[in-house]
Amino acid sequence: TLSSGTNAEMSELISPDLELYVDGKATFFGRRLRAEIASDTSKIFSTIRGLSKELAGVNETKPEEFEANLRLRMGADPMHVIKLKKTKKVREIVLKWNGRRWLLWEFDAGRPIAEEKFDETAYVPRKLADFSAKLGPEAERSPRAILSGPDKKPVILIPTDPNRSRALVRFNGETRQLSKARRELIEYSLTMFGRDKAIADSYATEISVTEDGKAYWLLIDAKMLERFQKEIKKGQLVRVFVSWIGIAFAGEERDQVLMVNEFETEEPIGLPVAALCEQHFSREDLQQPPLRLYGSLPSGR
Repeated sequence: TLSSGTNAEMSELISPDLELYVDGKATFFGRRLRAEIASDTSKIFSTIRGLSKELAGVNETKPEEFEANLRLRMGADPMHVIKLKKTKKVREIVLKWNGRRWLLWEFDAGRPIAEEKFDETAYVPRKLADFSAKLGPEAERSPRAILSGPDKKPVILIPTDPNRSRALVRFNGETRQLSKARRELIEYSLTMFGRDKAIADSYATEISVTEDGKAYWLLIDAKMLERFQKEIKKGQLVRVFVSWIGIAFAGEERDQVLMVNEFETEEPIGLPVAALCEQHFSREDLQQPPLRLYGSLPSGR
């Protein structure tokens, strides 16, 4: 077993490309597995042996303590993801199928948290309408993952590319609660990428925007929603930076689910149109001699 076995016994359960995360530090086998069995130079065997002792107290029948999911990715072997919710150190264990059996591939007791800075240049100018007209059909021909119902018709599709986009829209001033179908899509996407489904709780509300006269509903994080509602008024133009989560199917209908990652106000340059005034010139006005420009030199100099 992981908590009491020898290095040789543990090696039968561990993938050679194992990733071990402890207190924000990543460790990998530094030498060939046979050499590691003899010396444990990387300390992976001893570390896992010690950390695994707390797994004995986990009750697999209680969802508040234990959660197991299957992670599926196009072109990759399936993975079995185990999330531990009450343990002090170990958070997640991932098993990888090698064609014969499940092997320990990832042992997470404190993965480093990378702060991802928002990069505006990663977002391509695009119309929201393009996701239904162009990108959606392309994704259906070559999806990253697709989930079908009992009737074998697609229910959820995850695209290969999130197609980060920036679009100029108008805020309608309306919000709504996240629908069941959209939440299931978010949870499926989170599970597929090995993340906690509970993250979907922060996307409980959507905002309504209009582009070229058509309304769209966009996912938005609870914290960003608070900032959005303070800065953006009803009817105001706003540039949204969105990522494509996927497609939720309902019969023949295809719901393109987009998430707001950032936004910025779009203010018109110069005076508002309403402040402009017209001045009409008569024929006599046009026949008057031109006025001297300010700063012109007197004649004769």
